[in-house]
Amino acid sequence: MFGWITIKEGFRYKKYCVLLMTARGNIYSMALVQYNIYIKYLGWKDLGMVLGRNKENEAKKLGENIK
Repeated sequence: MFGWITIKEGFRYKKYCVLLMTARGNIYSMALVQYNIYIKYLGWKDLGMVLGRNKENEAKKLGENIK
């Protein structure tokens, strides 16, 4: 999980995160549960997920679409 904070107007923050996971298998249910708990608890906005191996192009596209 990678998150970052952008400072806007004084001490107000915009909080964003993305989830990138690579693994041989395809069972991500527990990781997704934890990720959703984090973003809910922290109040962060999910900008996307890339799950699985050999997803370099998908990850690159996600990164290009984040502004």
